[in-house]
Amino acid sequence: MTFPAAVFRAWRCDADGVHPLDGDISITGVPDGTFVWIEADHPTHEQLKPAITALGLRPDQAHQVVSASQRPQQDTYDDVHVVVLRALGYTEATSSVLPGTLTVIVSGRVLLAVRACQDDPLTPARAMMERDGQLRAYGVWGGVYAIATQLAAGYAQVADELAKDVTELERKVFARGHNDVIDQIYFLIREVLECRNGIEPMSLAVDDLLARRGLPATRLRELSRHVRWAATSVRDSEYLLSSILTAQQGQITMWQNADMRKISAWAAVIAVPTLVSSVYGMNFAHMPELSWRFGYPVTVGIMALICWTLYRAFKRNGWL
Repeated sequence: MTFPAAVFRAWRCDADGVHPLDGDISITGVPDGTFVWIEADHPTHEQLKPAITALGLRPDQAHQVVSASQRPQQDTYDDVHVVVLRALGYTEATSSVLPGTLTVIVSGRVLLAVRACQDDPLTPARAMMERDGQLRAYGVWGGVYAIATQLAAGYAQVADELAKDVTELERKVFARGHNDVIDQIYFLIREVLECRNGIEPMSLAVDDLLARRGLPATRLRELSRHVRWAATSVRDSEYLLSSILTAQQGQITMWQNADMRKISAWAAVIAVPTLVSSVYGMNFAHMPELSWRFGYPVTVGIMALICWTLYRAFKRNGWL
């Protein structure tokens, strides 16, 4: 079978470099020391299923790969290896993590990479293969390593941006005044969780898949170190967000208590003239001060004095 050029793009990787292939792509008769790198950008299921079947998967297996492309996984079907990894992007304007998937299928001397994510890790991965002849010597698994390296670089970038957002949020929480950022905290918790769910499957891919394909230990340690750094950064952000959330909830409780004290204090102040006026509103006939010339101003003055005394007491105690 040939892969139609309208859907797929291909390059031949050999000792001399990475060379683009024009027209429809054939995967038969690939010579030794060479492998074919094929890419598809957001293909439909109908376009992808025949290509996967041509790589050696049965129709039911191909259907499973296509259907499961939204979650990270690693599977081996006879001599065909399928790795689905999470690709992460970041939007600075909204501090949003943009998750996507990148499916890599290895069959013989053919590597098929299916991109369903906003960012493009495949172009820098091919550039890495072009620069590094040693990676090309490892064949398709050198290509898998290059793709994994670019994904790990994306993880590190997203983790770093999230750490900056968490630090800025921490400053807001502990700044002067009432800064209610509880919605932002929960939003960042969700974004950090999205990032962690993308990084953890990569750790499994490095440990369980690439380590068994003859790649040098130094390369694997470097890739593993980048993934671990991103995972550690995300965990730190998660722990810090948990502390920020606890602090914000404590602040909200304090603000509510302060508001209740103010309400109670003013209610006590207002209760004095309310009580006195309610007594005089009963219109009793035998009230000596009613016939006294200074009865009204004295009564009002006494009410004002009591209210002022209560206000000063509450002000001194921090209730007002």
